[in-house]
Amino acid sequence: MEVGEIKQAAAEFDLELHVNDHRLGHNLDMQLIPSDKTFDILDRWKAVHQVDSSIPYPETEIDEQDWASLNTLMFGELDDSDNPTVKNAEKIMDQ
Repeated sequence: MEVGEIKQAAAEFDLELHVNDHRLGHNLDMQLIPSDKTFDILDRWKAVHQVDSSIPYPETEIDEQDWASLNTLMFGELDDSDNPTVKNAEKIMDQ
């Protein structure tokens, strides 16, 4: 994942972002940790899918905590309000 993708996923899914800066190697070790709100969002996604099966529920990506894929599946291209992915996100995120 790119740094921008990590930050976006952290913001959208209310993930805690832990960063460890390895000064000698100039590497950043980033870890995303789900919060209670993260699990509320995922539970809501599952509930919306159960009501409207046309909205996909990516169980594998959720189990693997693949936040980059989940972010893309949930939000797609945010600048395209006619994108069905964005409309699905609105249903899921509208609590």
